[in-house]
Amino acid sequence: SGTLFNSLACLERGKVNGNYRKMHIPDGPGYMEKFYFSPGDSPPTVWTLSSGLRVGVGICWDQWFPELARSLVLLGADCLVYPTAIGSEPDGDAREGSSRGQWMRCMQGHAASNIVNVIAANRSGREVVNSGERSESEIEFYGGSFATDTTGGIV
Repeated sequence: SGTLFNSLACLERGKVNGNYRKMHIPDGPGYMEKFYFSPGDSPPTVWTLSSGLRVGVGICWDQWFPELARSLVLLGADCLVYPTAIGSEPDGDAREGSSRGQWMRCMQGHAASNIVNVIAANRSGREVVNSGERSESEIEFYGGSFATDTTGGIV
């Protein structure tokens, strides 16, 4: 169909258990994703691994929506996993006034309010998108991946 989605595949022992398409696409100044990805049509997704662990997933912007975390837990998730690329705001610096603290508190809140472990994996480094001689977009990803226990404590 030519439609592109920001997607995550669950792989285990060489087998694809399924995929999830990111539901929430950021739509603000400096966020370019809306120009090339469509919102996903996947329902909230929980995969049961061979170990019996049930993993619920969301991608990046999805993590800011508490309804998704709650839906995943109600579907039986033992653990929530959020791969993400978060850093400086489009015109900001990842070190000065970043959203890192808010991001961590949000993930810890998902854990504590749903009594579930959370794994938040964040990209690090700088990305510059150039068009000719002028920089169109620059973002510095602050890394800081972490996991929580079921009370929201960092482990």
